[in-house]
Amino acid sequence: MTKLQPKSIMRIETLRNVLLAICLGYLAPSLALSQPVITTPPTSQAVAAGGSATFTVAVSGPGPFTYQWRLNGTNLPAIITTVAGNGTEGYSGDGGPATSAFMTGPTGIGFDGLGNLFITDTYNGRIRKVAPNGIITTVAGNGTYGYSGDGGPATSAALTAPSGLAVDGFGNLFFADPGNSRIRKIAFSTGPTLVVAAAGFANAGNYDVVVRSASGSVTSSVAVLTVGQPFSLNATISSANNLILSLTGTAGQTYILQAATSLLAPINWQPVVTNAADASGNWRFTNATVSAQPAVFYRVALP
Repeated sequence: MTKLQPKSIMRIETLRNVLLAICLGYLAPSLALSQPVITTPPTSQAVAAGGSATFTVAVSGPGPFTYQWRLNGTNLPAIITTVAGNGTEGYSGDGGPATSAFMTGPTGIGFDGLGNLFITDTYNGRIRKVAPNGIITTVAGNGTYGYSGDGGPATSAALTAPSGLAVDGFGNLFFADPGNSRIRKIAFSTGPTLVVAAAGFANAGNYDVVVRSASGSVTSSVAVLTVGQPFSLNATISSANNLILSLTGTAGQTYILQAATSLLAPINWQPVVTNAADASGNWRFTNATVSAQPAVFYRVALP
């Protein structure tokens, strides 16, 4: 039997290393190109205070992806809201909004594949369901720490003996707040869509999102959210029979007056005039031909 010489082993090992190096050389360029690519960046918006703005980003490349939304370069905190329970112990509310329902000591939750939220309403002896449209029903059976913080950072919220939690497919965290008779949700700013609800002046600024995957990361372009002073359009008829439209809004803010001759869908809103409010936030438009026109409906929009 012929013994394999050590030098033969060395040659085989050397060849393996060469082949490995060649393979890595071909793989390296493809790995460098596989980081996320933003195909649709978030777009700038302007809303009145109290309104809502939605930023959305679309990416391509090998996932899964994580998303971290930022405001002026700082990561946005998680926001807490109530999704079921009105804070009063008892049993009622089936067929209506889950946030108006009475519950008693809910202690656990779970999701099915259709997005329905199931709740153990323990002290009512029932299993209840909240559909994706927010309506609560019963599907089985016959329910000071403090409560505060909805709409703000989850770390600032007051809870009472939270228990029984689960995470949905979008990364939202749901948990039972039994001492407050509520089911609460923590929405992390980690998805492809960011909703800024009830926007206030503190929400105004530059928004972007960092998208990460196992292959790298990419940061979107900046989208600007402008929050203006809330306003309502006032109408008066002058002594000369002129229609005067006015509002008090944000100084220097541009407003677009639109008009339609019918409110039947689809409404055909047409631009009438675009101008800015003065230094005191006053905006005004006079229509001297109103008497010669048929019925006209007006509204003001932000650009």
